[in-house]
Amino acid sequence: IVIDAQKYTAAEIKKLKSGGRKVYTYLSIGSIATYRSYYNRFKKYTIGGYTNWKNERWIDTSKKEWQDFVVNSLVANFKKKGVDGLWVDNTDVFYVYPRAGIFNGLVYTLRRCKNKGLPVIINGGDVFVTHCIKNGKKGCFDGVMQEEVLTRISNYSGNKFAIQLASDRKYYEAYLKRVKAAGYSIALLEYARGTAMRQTIARYCKNHGYSYYIATNVALN
Repeated sequence: IVIDAQKYTAAEIKKLKSGGRKVYTYLSIGSIATYRSYYNRFKKYTIGGYTNWKNERWIDTSKKEWQDFVVNSLVANFKKKGVDGLWVDNTDVFYVYPRAGIFNGLVYTLRRCKNKGLPVIINGGDVFVTHCIKNGKKGCFDGVMQEEVLTRISNYSGNKFAIQLASDRKYYEAYLKRVKAAGYSIALLEYARGTAMRQTIARYCKNHGYSYYIATNVALN
């Protein structure tokens, strides 16, 4: 289960873990939402708007104050609440702002997160993950979840889905092949409502040894 642990108590998380379930928490280290209680504190480090997400801003991950807050406040609190791992979003900040400081800040922060004893799954972040593999920075996460390999969101506001473009699917398949060869676990996050497509996704993931989750809607802030 992936939740936003900032919105849950330790008791609620314990209940979710009953029956042997593992609970991962959402954690954005490359962006910050304007509705977070700490937004005004870190607003000075934001560096741009986030397409399709009007309440989200990219953040400069090279800033030590932000790194320390993520690790010593957010992650430490998540661990205290009893989560089993971190589902890390928005390392794509390195794709939007391909700077050495952004990359090194992400790596440094993720390594410190792992030092808290929690496994780290990267959501998306293909450019960041590829750069890690090429540059020998593989010890800062444990696996990836890639969105929209077989399907895509064709309209965010209309909550509409479609088959992924052939060129994009080819790119993601080659990327995931490299990630798997590097020894990481892989999961797909797809968007579909129809039974036929859902069965296609299930077969594809079984054949490739991937886990998967199929979403039926897009949550918009």
